[in-house]
Order: sequence, then C-alpha cells, then structure tokens
Amino acid sequence: MKYSVGDQVITLVERGQAKEGDVGCIDAIKGDRYLVGFYATEDALLASAYFFEEELAPATKSKENHVFIEGDVVETLVEYPSLPKLSVGKVVAEVEKDTYAVSFALPNMSIPFLFPIRASDLHKIGHEESHHHH
Repeated sequence: MKYSVGDQVITLVERGQAKEGDVGCIDAIKGDRYLVGFYATEDALLASAYFFEEELAPATKSKENHVFIEGDVVETLVEYPSLPKLSVGKVVAEVEKDTYAVSFALPNMSIPFLFPIRASDLHKIGHEESHHHH
C-alpha cells in the first residue's frame, strides 16, 4: 500500500461530495481502498469517501494546496449580491476549504466589505506590494 493513515492526499476523481482536486486525509484503509476524510477545519469532517490508490495523489503539506494566500489581489468572475462582477478585492484569509474572505473597498462604503467567495469565482491579478504588517 502506497499511503498510510494520516497521509494527506489529493483526489484525482469525483466521488460523492468530493470533487476532483480536493485535499483530504486518509482516515482508514479497508482492503485495497482508502477511506479519505475531507475537513473544513482539523476537527470538522465535511465528508468522507473510499478511493483506490490510483485515484489519489500525494498532497504536500505546504501552502500549495491553497489557491490564494493572504494579500493576494483578486477580481470576482461572477456577480454576488451588492458586488458587481470584476470587483477587485484583497484576500484576507481562507475561511473554509476553497472559500476565501475577500475585502472589497466599495465606493459607497466607508469601510472595506468582507465577503466569503469561492476560489473558483476568483481570479488572481497580483499581490499586495507591501509585506509589512502595521
């Protein structure tokens, strides 16, 4: 067997609630199949499904699993309520898997507007110049 319990893996196929490219953790091994759990946070299980070895790829434990990082400048590819398409904002944090809190400075708002947006609805156009935290 290629993987052991606790390994992080990327799914290469869609199965149940898991989409292709989702990152999960091997929770158990049954015969020639792996039970992969998908978590919102370390202890909040969203879904789990069985996969064969060839349906999985090793996931690195680095930030590469995250589509965006804090400070990325992004634009929206779809319209959200009170947020027009192609609004430019800044990624503040990853709030759950593939969903990011993005801060938008809207013309009619005095404070930046925080919006949870799916990674697939965002397009990265750059990164904040300054890496200093004030």
